[in-house]
This record gives sequence, structure tokens and C-alpha cells, in this order.
Amino acid sequence: MAQNIKIVNKMLPQARLPFSRIKGDNVQRNIISDEYNKFFYKYLNKRCHKRKCSLKDFRNALDKTLYPNSINYHIEKEISKQNNGSFGIIPQLAPGENGEIIVYNSGYCFLLPLNNREDTILSKYTAFHEARHFFDNLCNPKYSKLHCKNLINDKHYDKTADKIRSLFFDKMDTKLRIKKFKTNTENLILTLPNNIAIELLQSIRYRLQTEINAYRDEVKYMIRDGNFVSGFNLALFLNQNCKFKSKLKFAENMLKDIITKERQNLKNRNSSREIQQNP
Repeated sequence: MAQNIKIVNKMLPQARLPFSRIKGDNVQRNIISDEYNKFFYKYLNKRCHKRKCSLKDFRNALDKTLYPNSINYHIEKEISKQNNGSFGIIPQLAPGENGEIIVYNSGYCFLLPLNNREDTILSKYTAFHEARHFFDNLCNPKYSKLHCKNLINDKHYDKTADKIRSLFFDKMDTKLRIKKFKTNTENLILTLPNNIAIELLQSIRYRLQTEINAYRDEVKYMIRDGNFVSGFNLALFLNQNCKFKSKLKFAENMLKDIITKERQNLKNRNSSREIQQNP
């Protein structure tokens, strides 16, 4: 019987803010992220030229916003035609003393729409969007963890997990039929063991939460700049094609139900052991 692989997530000092700065519940941490993003927007936007900004100004805005703290981050050109931009952690893997795999978060990586010289960001709104993901991850470190402790030991569920993620985040070029989405998602979730379903839904919940924040701010900044048509079109797209808030509520309800069932199963197993030990 193959031994299960244990994943341990750790954050290096250069990838985290002091706990004293971000302590609090989810609501309080979200407020702190809001504060960071508002300062960042005000600092960078007045240095932008129409819809563009220099990469130097973007870096300066991030550093100024985080001061006196310093976070490791890299910026590269977005080459995927499917994304305007993207954001993620910079993981480093190392073996643990007891056979586990330690995943260190050593920093963050921005992929942004850059010009050929790679000194200008071609869409400041994409920059604002990805920066919100950055602040959300800093203020909510659980967003940056690799949620794959169970899935990594059951690789034959990978395709199902990918299909579920795709239902939540891909193929948004058409209007979403929420009833069909829920049915398809539920049918796939039911094929997963509870521990993997919980792990997957938790990661989906965190991503949905930060996507809601990033798109809300993007629409808000478009309208604030007087780009009403762009802001309206993006809001319409989010409402018709993405429906992130509806998806979040649905994911949270599924997660709650599965956790309740798993706790009851655990209680039943413990009761059964007690009966066997004390006949």
C-alpha cells in the first residue's frame, strides 16, 4: 500500500505581512485589503496616462502602499491570449524531515499586459484588478495555500476536480444558466470523496471571494474615471456571464452540507468503535 504524501504549507517572511497588521476575522481582513487597495489606486491613478501606466510607477505604488513592510514580487508579461492578466504565488518545494513535502510561499508573481519594451502596462484597470488579488492574498494568507493535501493522494480525481473548477471559472463567453450550472456541479461533486470535495470547494470559495473584490473595484475605478460605458459593459458581463456571487453562495452551501455530513460520519465511526471496545 502506497504511503500518502503529506503537504505542509509555509510562508517565508518575504511573502507575508506582520500578523499585527492583518489580525482579525474575515470581515476585518477584507477591510484592511480595501484600505491597501484604495491607497494604491489613489497613488497610481494620478500617474497614469489615459489607460496606461509605467511599470516603474506600478512598482513604486506597490512599494509605497506596503511601506514600511516589504514583500517579494515579480512582474512578467502576460502571454496567454485567454487572460488580460493573472496573479499567483511563487512556490518553492522542499522535503520535510518526516517525509512530507513542504510548499514554501516565497513571493508573488504578476502577469500583466506589457508593451514590447516591457516598461509600460497597457491597461491600468488590469493592473488594479491584479493588485487587489495581491492585497487579498497578503491580508488572507489562506488564499495563498495550495489546497491539495487530499487530492494529491487521489490523482484519479484530478480530471473531475478540473471540470468543477472549469464550471466555476472558465468558458464565460456566453450567458450563464445558473440552474444548469448547479446541476452539473452537484453531479460532479457527488462523485468525489468528502475530504476532497471539501478541499476543492474551500479553494474555489477563496478564489471567488477575491474575484468578487477585484472585479468590483475594477468597475468602480472605471466609473470613477468617467469610463461609464466600459464600467457598465463589465458589470453587465459579470452579472450575465460570471455570476460570482451566486456561485459563491452555492459553493458555501455545498461546503456546509458536506462538512455537516462528514462530521456526522466521524461521530458515527467513533460511536461504532466505542461499542466494539465496550461490548
